Amino acid sequence: LEIAVRTPDPVAATARLLLHDFDVVSSSPDVRVFGSSADLAAIVGLGFEAHVLHHNVEQFYASRLQPSTRSGANPPFGQGSMGGYYTASECVLAMDGLHFQYPNLVAPKVSLGLTVEGRDIWMWKVSDNPLQDENEPEVLIDGCHHAREPIALQAAVWLAKQLCEHYGTDAELTELVDKREIYI
Repeated sequence: LEIAVRTPDPVAATARLLLHDFDVVSSSPDVRVFGSSADLAAIVGLGFEAHVLHHNVEQFYASRLQPSTRSGANPPFGQGSMGGYYTASECVLAMDGLHFQYPNLVAPKVSLGLTVEGRDIWMWKVSDNPLQDENEPEVLIDGCHHAREPIALQAAVWLAKQLCEHYGTDAELTELVDKREIYI
């Protein structure tokens, strides 16, 4: 559910809802919360006026996306099925695609562990020697640490794509790859 909480003081209401571990997604003009029917009842139980905006949040937001005209499992950059952005699975396909296209620059993905939902946390290494541990500065590009923030994920894929596609032709990008171990 997407729940709207009416309040004269959105800042105070947001703070109070966060103290009770509700998933607050915005606070202007109404405070909006993603939750369940039990969450709605709990919010009302705290004395707030609240109502359901959308019963099926995923379906509502999916209906607002532009239909994709792409074909194939790995859409071109900027043509992901989430309003142009990649979904998590499309990101994995894109990064795996870079590994297969540029095996001398991108190492195979490695799982760093699991999320609280049991999903793998994938990492790829971009370097001129991606399978070796070199004595070079290491850089971490974290592209998926906030929920509902697809631009960060897309930016990480874009960076990897630029490093690979312009390696050997762009002096600055080539130097970055040659003198760093870049983890994405």
